[in-house]
Amino acid sequence: MLKLFILFIVINTHFTKAQDNWNPNNLKNKFGNLVDTMLTFNINPSLPDFHFRYREFFEAGEVAPNLGITFFRVDIFRDDIDTVLQIIESSSDAYYGPIDYEYSYKDLSYEGIFIDYNFDGYFDIRFKYTSGANAYSVNQFYEVGTYNPYKNYFDYNWSLYDLCNPTPFPDEKVIRTYRRLRSFGREADVDTYFWQGDSLAIIKCDYFKIVDEKLMDSLGYDECEFIHLTDYYENDKVIKSDSTIIKSKNIPENLRRYWHN
Repeated sequence: MLKLFILFIVINTHFTKAQDNWNPNNLKNKFGNLVDTMLTFNINPSLPDFHFRYREFFEAGEVAPNLGITFFRVDIFRDDIDTVLQIIESSSDAYYGPIDYEYSYKDLSYEGIFIDYNFDGYFDIRFKYTSGANAYSVNQFYEVGTYNPYKNYFDYNWSLYDLCNPTPFPDEKVIRTYRRLRSFGREADVDTYFWQGDSLAIIKCDYFKIVDEKLMDSLGYDECEFIHLTDYYENDKVIKSDSTIIKSKNIPENLRRYWHN
């Protein structure tokens, strides 16, 4: 918990109009290879294109060199403005770094970075800051900046910070989160939220647990039965609960992303 608290403070101070204090030569000597690339994206048809200069350095872990910290910086420009609009500096200990989205929905956004989380018609920006390990690497967490058209700025969104795989559903105007609790998709929970102003309120929690995992080999995963428990919320309190048994293959698509085998 202390580590997370410190991370909150560091991220908050660096998600601002920082000074250009990155020296590529010094950082390259300390952390290794420099990634330096430019991403261009139109976050809203009424606005000119935005340009995102993305730079990162990887500091290898002492025990496992492939596990370490990725330090990254994003300089944000716009076609009609000469100066840098915003600079984001942060770090990530996620597998494969902050802009790899192996388990994400690449067809919905460019590189999985630009997503409209609050359904206001403006794309927001996100970076993966941590993830689970091995079978739990599907559990991914993001720093999100929601675009503020009045300030021409990406505001850090704390409501999304602790959510696992936050996924927007524009037709329903809800955010769903997906968390694998046991390997091979044997147990998981899926929470559904809606926006109340700038905050998210939970309205439903779906919990799944395989009834008899020994049958996975003989029946196959799709034919296995799951306990499905559903809690309905109002003002952060459970107002109704349901339970049923459902076959794996019959779990609705919008409740089986990421965790389901």
